[in-house]
Amino acid sequence: MPENSLVLKVLINGSRSLHAIAIREQEEEFTQSYPYDEALVISKARARELQINSRYTNIPVFRKQLVNFGDEITNPGFGLADTTYRFSNGTVILRKIKLPAINKKGGSVYATITNWSNGDAYDRTCSLFSIVGNKEKSVLDAFQQGIDVMPVFTDKQGDKYQGFVSTAAYEVPVELMRFFTSFGVSHFNHIREINNYNWQDSVVYKQEITSLIPNTKEDIWLGIFIGNYDKGGHKVSLDLQFYPPWDDEAPAEKWIMPLFSTVNILEMSGQNYGRFFDTDTLRMEFELPQNIEDVQLLFTSTGHGGWGGGDEFNPKLNQVFIDGILVFSHIPWRTDCGTYRMSNPASGNFENGLSSSDLSRSNWCPATLTPPWFIPLKDIKPGKHKLSVVIDQGQDEGNSFSQWGISGVLTGSISPKNK
Repeated sequence: MPENSLVLKVLINGSRSLHAIAIREQEEEFTQSYPYDEALVISKARARELQINSRYTNIPVFRKQLVNFGDEITNPGFGLADTTYRFSNGTVILRKIKLPAINKKGGSVYATITNWSNGDAYDRTCSLFSIVGNKEKSVLDAFQQGIDVMPVFTDKQGDKYQGFVSTAAYEVPVELMRFFTSFGVSHFNHIREINNYNWQDSVVYKQEITSLIPNTKEDIWLGIFIGNYDKGGHKVSLDLQFYPPWDDEAPAEKWIMPLFSTVNILEMSGQNYGRFFDTDTLRMEFELPQNIEDVQLLFTSTGHGGWGGGDEFNPKLNQVFIDGILVFSHIPWRTDCGTYRMSNPASGNFENGLSSSDLSRSNWCPATLTPPWFIPLKDIKPGKHKLSVVIDQGQDEGNSFSQWGISGVLTGSISPKNK
């Protein structure tokens, strides 16, 4: 480009452009002042990093926060913003954060979790969740008062399951991300050394959660559950990234309704496992308001039962019905678990050369996340509806049992007619 050239138009990726729309002459001479004495010399790589980071807003929520079992916990007064609370014997961490202004402008929202073993060697079920708080009671009450404040679902065998479905007065958490710890990444890296096995330092999970973060609220409760009975437990960090929208069009108001969750995030406080599907069906009712558009059901399902005949290692059919009509039918199954071997230093090695972390599982792998299915409900009408989830769960064997962690959240947008 010739010296003293003036660029009037820049084409980006052949699809977008920046161009000058006017040239104005300054009445007075303009000189850009810059504090050169304070300038820092940085590398080209660092400059690129700063440039990328400046394009979006990052909100740090947790920083290497301990999630373990068995500590004596004393929390500060409840409800404080930017304060980390610990519940359920240390297996749940909770924090109320202020949402950035950019969240109201639309765009994309991502969650990034980093996990390190702090002594626990095993793959554990984990959940990142939020609490909408649109009803009289929520899991916030259970954290403070115990599981008896949650509504109870009683199956055909008379077994009781606390807080699995939303009711007129109670709201289940909104599951933002289902993820699974590895077999001991970080803590066991030097304990389980194997030639040519270069263990990862940590496990990083990143997932888009745009449709599940409200864009009209000022703040939100966020929690992480890691199911473990280990004193060392895990350390975990969480960041939320808010990316600007592609255009300046005003976004529609999001609508979020959590329906059910059998992920027992209060397991270490006595909440039951979701093990009733072999003899019963999860049933619930919900009411869809007027003028909700683009309704989808976000359905997440993972099977557990860690022995040869357990549902962790055996494919099982999942079905979702609304008003008796089948809207989803699938066998959740992952065959790619061997991809993540370098994140599982404490995984057991079998005589045939396979590792435990290699084995295919019911929609999850050690050191991975399990995204939801987005089920469009184009024909659903406003009013009351009945929903049921049917799973072909296997039967108990001795003291071993199978169980399923499922969650369902309705999302959509509020039509301007409803405002």
